[in-house]
Amino acid sequence: MLVSMEYLPYFMALSDRRESAIRTHSRKPDLSSTAQHILEQLRRNSPQTTHDLRHRLSMSAGTGKGAFDLALTDLQVRMKIAALEDDRRPSSALWALSSRKYPVQTRRARSLSIEEARRAILERHFRNQLVLTFADIKHLFRWERREIFQTLGELIRRGIVTPEVQVEGIADRTYCLLT
Repeated sequence: MLVSMEYLPYFMALSDRRESAIRTHSRKPDLSSTAQHILEQLRRNSPQTTHDLRHRLSMSAGTGKGAFDLALTDLQVRMKIAALEDDRRPSSALWALSSRKYPVQTRRARSLSIEEARRAILERHFRNQLVLTFADIKHLFRWERREIFQTLGELIRRGIVTPEVQVEGIADRTYCLLT
């Protein structure tokens, strides 16, 4: 996924708040034990190469390649870790905690409400796409139904989006950018 530096704090805010809500409402571990071990290794000594992380985890936790690769991907998706070098080879990447790679964006993310983050992201997406349906938003962002309608309602109240548009060939209700 590519995210501009301007919008990175909004995505980080959503990721952090969603993780916090999941931990609050669930007794299941939020991260796999392998992911937790990777984070612990990076907290102790950062940055580290993929090779070094894999070696340390296979020695200390007996982690296999498949579990390690899944955990690394999960941590990236959750914006917990980031590659410091962009050499397009994950097997030789240099990893650090996202908060260390992006300290300014991390501080900004902590000051944002989840509603503000969703609104900014969806408004930007409307500015890029012009017309969206509920299903488009649900598929792309995987937000809950209530969250989508709350955010759409805010954009409608602000005069940024309207639901009063019929698009030929689209049976679902469409929302269109006004400005």
